[in-house]
Amino acid sequence: MERSRRSGAALSVVIVDLDSFKAVNDARGHEAGDRLLQDVARAWQGVVRGGGDFLARLGGDEFAILAPSTDELGARVLAKRLGEVLPHSVSASVGVATWDWAEGASDLIRRADQLMYRHKRSGRYGAGTSSA
Repeated sequence: MERSRRSGAALSVVIVDLDSFKAVNDARGHEAGDRLLQDVARAWQGVVRGGGDFLARLGGDEFAILAPSTDELGARVLAKRLGEVLPHSVSASVGVATWDWAEGASDLIRRADQLMYRHKRSGRYGAGTSSA
């Protein structure tokens, strides 16, 4: 955030939750679920910018991408590309939030997380976005 503040560049966060991941663990076992998580992370590494974006597993089946120098439109494109490389039959719910220059880091992440859960509850998988 400080780097964005100094440079004036946008900063976005993308929160991704794999849909129905528990069903994979229940039906095929935790080893299959672990392999799926690894496959997803490998696929996404080809999408995120190696020199700038930061991809992290938050826990369980939830991931976050910190995308510096990325506005809301760019973050939406990133979210779409993440969905396009998911393994067959896997879907995800996504929340995108672009920093409003006033909120703290935890508020930015919370906003992206809330958008992701709103989208998940709607049953329409894909990206929910907000720039505040």
